[in-house]
Amino acid sequence: MKSSVMIGLSFCGLLAVAVFFSAQTLMTFFLDSGEVSAIEVGVKYLKIMAVFYILPAFCNSFQVFFRGLGRMNITLFATIVQIPVLIILAYMLVEHFGLSAVAIGVAVGWICMIVYEAHQYRQYILNDGST
Repeated sequence: MKSSVMIGLSFCGLLAVAVFFSAQTLMTFFLDSGEVSAIEVGVKYLKIMAVFYILPAFCNSFQVFFRGLGRMNITLFATIVQIPVLIILAYMLVEHFGLSAVAIGVAVGWICMIVYEAHQYRQYILNDGST
């Protein structure tokens, strides 16, 4: 598990730095340079998401761990919780934060997944690794 987290943190960390510092360039891959306001919104979104890109390292490590044990119910429940959290937060915050509300919702959803899966992982370890 530790190796998985370290690999994930390394990859996600590099990705986060790359996205954060090249957000403007990334947006011009998808939009004409004349669409200044759309590019600004996209750059802001990408930079917020980049800050939270380390979270999937934990999510993915837990997901792979439990899938490997055949405990799909844990990964399914975590995903089922994450999606409504994202949608509800984005809906509640979009008026105040615009597209950035989606990034905030994604991050909070990932945090909910991590908290739930970390609890399940702890329970697994405390029960001497029995499934």
